[in-house]
Amino acid sequence: MYNLFRFIGFRHLSLKPLRTILTILGIAFGIALFIAIRIINHSTLLSFEESMEAMAGKASLVITLGGGQGSSGFPEEKLSELKSFKEIKNAVPMVQSAGYFTGDSHVNESLMVTGVDLLKESSVRTYKTTDSEIMDDPFIFLNQPDSVILTKEFAERNHLAIDSKIELATSIGKKTLTVRGLLVPEGAAKAYGGTLAIMDIDGAQVTFGKGGKLDRIDLVTREGVDLDSLSKRIVEKLGAAYQVERPQENSKSMERLVKSYQVLLSFFSTLALLVGVFLVANTVGISVVERRKEIGILRALGAMKVSIATLFVTEAFFMGIIGGGMGVFMGWALAGKLIGMVTRSMSSQYVMPLTASRIHFSGEQFIWGLGVGALVSVLAALWPSLRAASVKPLEAMKKFEGAQQAGNKKIFTKRFYVGCLMLCYLLLSSFGHWGGKNYVLGILEQGCTMFGSALVAPALVTILILCFKKLFLNSSGAVTRLSSDNLLRHPQRTGSNVMTLMIGLILVIMVASLSKSFKTTLNDWFKRVLAADVLISSSGKLFSFQVQPLDESLGREIEKSLGIRRGPLQSVYALRFAHLNYEGKQIGLKAFDIPDPHNNYSLLDMKSGGKATDIGPQLFDSSKNNVLVSEIFVFHHPKKPGDILVLNTPTGAVEFKILGVMVDYASSEGMVYMSRDVYKKYWRDNLVDGFSLNVDGTLSISDVRRDIEARLGKEKNIVTVSQKEMKDSIMNEVDKSFAYTRAIEAAALLVAFLGLFNTFLISVMERTREIGLLRAIGMDRRQVLIMIIQEALLQGAFGAVVAIVLGSGIAYIFVKNNLTSMLGWIVDFSFPWSIVGITLLLGIAVTILAAFYPARHAAKLEIREALDYE
Repeated sequence: MYNLFRFIGFRHLSLKPLRTILTILGIAFGIALFIAIRIINHSTLLSFEESMEAMAGKASLVITLGGGQGSSGFPEEKLSELKSFKEIKNAVPMVQSAGYFTGDSHVNESLMVTGVDLLKESSVRTYKTTDSEIMDDPFIFLNQPDSVILTKEFAERNHLAIDSKIELATSIGKKTLTVRGLLVPEGAAKAYGGTLAIMDIDGAQVTFGKGGKLDRIDLVTREGVDLDSLSKRIVEKLGAAYQVERPQENSKSMERLVKSYQVLLSFFSTLALLVGVFLVANTVGISVVERRKEIGILRALGAMKVSIATLFVTEAFFMGIIGGGMGVFMGWALAGKLIGMVTRSMSSQYVMPLTASRIHFSGEQFIWGLGVGALVSVLAALWPSLRAASVKPLEAMKKFEGAQQAGNKKIFTKRFYVGCLMLCYLLLSSFGHWGGKNYVLGILEQGCTMFGSALVAPALVTILILCFKKLFLNSSGAVTRLSSDNLLRHPQRTGSNVMTLMIGLILVIMVASLSKSFKTTLNDWFKRVLAADVLISSSGKLFSFQVQPLDESLGREIEKSLGIRRGPLQSVYALRFAHLNYEGKQIGLKAFDIPDPHNNYSLLDMKSGGKATDIGPQLFDSSKNNVLVSEIFVFHHPKKPGDILVLNTPTGAVEFKILGVMVDYASSEGMVYMSRDVYKKYWRDNLVDGFSLNVDGTLSISDVRRDIEARLGKEKNIVTVSQKEMKDSIMNEVDKSFAYTRAIEAAALLVAFLGLFNTFLISVMERTREIGLLRAIGMDRRQVLIMIIQEALLQGAFGAVVAIVLGSGIAYIFVKNNLTSMLGWIVDFSFPWSIVGITLLLGIAVTILAAFYPARHAAKLEIREALDYE
């Protein structure tokens, strides 16, 4: 086999350098996108794991309230309840909060501010600063309440040094802190990609409105302690609301949370990789046809069938290895460009700050790239190689065009039926949510989506070309008729072209439909629920609750502004958003003040249980424990109006009555609505994430906003946004969430372009004698050029039409059925009509660009050379 590949296979590849290079590039681009997404997924999780490990230090167990970074905290008295456990050597408290810069120079930077007890901290974590005095004598740090320690990396990036001043948004407004030390990147300083700041725990509690509260307690246990048994006893002591976990379990929870999102990313990247699969299959298939005589000679000389099949598979393997190696390094570079976009999208999706400090590229990724490149190439080449092995020596020496066409038509028909079966399975699986219940069925569902579309599309395009020919047979010119005849006479070649193009175009339709559906659903929802004229929060992103919580007392300051509509109880209405742990999943909680009666409880977008005007008074009756749950919550946790919902609060487990089901999109795991008076009673939390108000008409909205910002904006670090600005920000964020998909679309279309270019070039070579005959009977060069361009135009235009139909159907099924089980969102399908024209133009542009050089090459052929071509 080595000699067979060396003297025949490798020679063939080197004699067709352009085709070989195009195929390798196609594989490389597909692998690049696949590896880039894999690197991003791996880097995101690894960065989180490193942060958790760095922050855990020597801790054996970590106690939290179970709400993550959005938790409201728990009473610090719980620390003293741990003294009765003899197995605990040290219990170290901590406060954590996302800190946001108020200075313009740091507008894009945020910090994870950690409040620690430096007198106890050394038993869990180690810190090393450029000035050892800070850590050697913590009293120097403690005696200066405005002190903060930053990482050296962060300080250098933001041009800060020791004694520099830094302004952070706090619950009561701006606060100026002084940099007292710089941490070297060791131990805990490696957490959160270096965006870590350390304060004294007392100062952090005051600064971030968590007086008398803690966010976590790290436990260092004695040797030989049964951690599982100890965890259960601590929960029994503190209450069911508290989570006692080993540090590594935090990263596992994170992995479970983002797994569905990463499946979606992998699905999109696999679509692009699939285009490369068809490119390899097409290349090997054409090679088999071209080398039919060569195969016959080899078989006549004694080569076995397995040797012939292995020869072609080895050629594909060779191209796959080279393409995979190139793709790995291209994917590494692409991951660096995309990782920021993807993590921002994930942060918006899960309403929590997620970062990946650096790209984690390892030898394993390189091996994965080589392996996937080789595997997809071998699998793609398998069927054409088996066909090559089936060629009999005597048949190979004869004319075979008729037999080949008949065989091609049979294969063409079988592919169509197989594709239809795959799409039928996709339909059944989607409506039954089989893929969401079983990982293997989920992979099968994705495979049926990709392969089913690719196998059905060529037949549909052929039908459209046939209809076009019949409708315009009399009115079209001879060149146009020849173009359509050529496509119909070679369905195998036409199908190969369509397959590579279709995946890229279907991907464009799917992404556009997904984005449009999100935007339309959110826009319509905000029209229904957002009745406030002005929204107020600290600087940040209020719609995703990435803002510094404010003290509720700020509402009384805002009420002093002129032009605000006065209500019977209050004029400014607060909202609090928090995370809760419910049955092992992190859900959201929104707590509202009693809303403006003029708005008729419009913030309650009811799905079932009654009208908002009837439900509202019951929900905001602070003497009763009533709640609403979102339809996404009901999807994950089957509940109905009238059921009892038990929530674990800092004050214990509390029963709430579900009044109804409403629509909300702030959490993909589910949302609970309640009165803020009830929330404060059980959570003991006076912080709010934002305020809303309406104007009374005496002043314009702009005048009211200017008045609030002039009086309080700079001092309290608050910003105001209008209802329209809020909606625009959300739509812009949705666009950003799908920004990374542009690279996926581009990679898929680029691979399709390479495949089309390859096929068109080979098509011209196969038809050299035919073109010579056409030139001999009077066709000029310009007509030859137009004929081939028209073939490309027909394939591109009709391919785009079929892609729009198939892509829309798949997108509809995906949005209505798969999206909920995959990402947790329930959105209405909206077709992106604007993308129809773009898809048509893309289909036509890609095919014409790919066909232009081969068409020019065909037009330049000399008649004598063409007729002599073998």
